[in-house]
Amino acid sequence: MKEMKKILARLLLAVMIVTTVTSPLNTFAASNKEVAKEALAIENPEGLSVAADYSILMDVDTGSVLYQKSALKKTPSASTSKLITAIAACELLDEDETMKIGSEVNRAAWDASKAGFKKGQKVKLEHLLTGLLLPSGCDAAYILAVKGGRSLAGDEIISQKKAIKKFMAYCNKIAKDIGCANSNFVTPDGYDATNHYTCAYDMALIGKKALAYPMIADIVKKNYAKVKIVSGKTFTWYNTNALLYRNTANYVKDCIGLKTGTTGKAGKCLVAAVTVYDKTYISVVLHDTKSGRFTDSKKLLTYAIDTYLTSSTSDGVE
Repeated sequence: MKEMKKILARLLLAVMIVTTVTSPLNTFAASNKEVAKEALAIENPEGLSVAADYSILMDVDTGSVLYQKSALKKTPSASTSKLITAIAACELLDEDETMKIGSEVNRAAWDASKAGFKKGQKVKLEHLLTGLLLPSGCDAAYILAVKGGRSLAGDEIISQKKAIKKFMAYCNKIAKDIGCANSNFVTPDGYDATNHYTCAYDMALIGKKALAYPMIADIVKKNYAKVKIVSGKTFTWYNTNALLYRNTANYVKDCIGLKTGTTGKAGKCLVAAVTVYDKTYISVVLHDTKSGRFTDSKKLLTYAIDTYLTSSTSDGVE
């Protein structure tokens, strides 16, 4: 399984390189933007508004947009970027493999959020993804990027810098393939960096893609997790997504994730989702306030739920 993943990943990366050289990549990106513009050509529902600078509400099943605010505007994405890191990691790494953490664990910035992993510890993919997505561990992001990049290269001793570069190229390939129109990812943890950006529309597509991976979907819906790694240490991590906590003002009953983000340039961000019966909706708010990202997300998701229930009742579905 691991070898097959490596082969497929290398083929995809080779296609990306050939495409870049022969130039249709720009055409592909332009095509994605046209599709996005068409999807966003809507009139927002009367009375529905959010404080976030950039936002969107999308029906996952149909791809239709219910609400948008400057949804194609480029903006830093903070730790919401970890969703694309998680997707790439699932494609490049074997969930059954035991990995030994190296010095890449120390590449995260001193002021970045961390899961608490240490050099020399032994872990599985699920352990790293949980540390990445619940406490928003930037240490986990760099471990995944180095391990994933080396797996992609088929070389376990290439430098960490080269491995991360390969991994991020793969992340950007995924983003373009799923229709992202205005994104470029440079760091695996989403820490502010030159030329690292996304938009609300793209983050909705990435959120949709992330939910297609059972391991990711299972992790992001939890408000906490107690995890014992291979080398014996037990971690208890709490989700940074306030929509998941019962008996709180921000709680959304049907919420199934997804990921918060915060940096100085990105502001407060949140990609969230609900599933009501057989329907899933994703909301994205970027460059919001500390409390606003949760109240805005709840407002959007509640609108989606109410709209679906009203529609279902009128169609005779109860």
